[in-house]
Amino acid sequence: MAKHTFSNIFSPVLLYATLLVDGTDLGLERMVDATRDLSYHHLVNVAQWHVN
Repeated sequence: MAKHTFSNIFSPVLLYATLLVDGTDLGLERMVDATRDLSYHHLVNVAQWHVN
């Protein structure tokens, strides 16, 4: 089983979703609920590293 690191899970989709959450005050939990393919953990990582 491959070890997941931040570099191999990052995608532009995660960045765009995180920017949308930040710009609309939607909240990470609600974004995860609205999508099938995004996880809360991945969105938090992108938010911490690239947005906040």
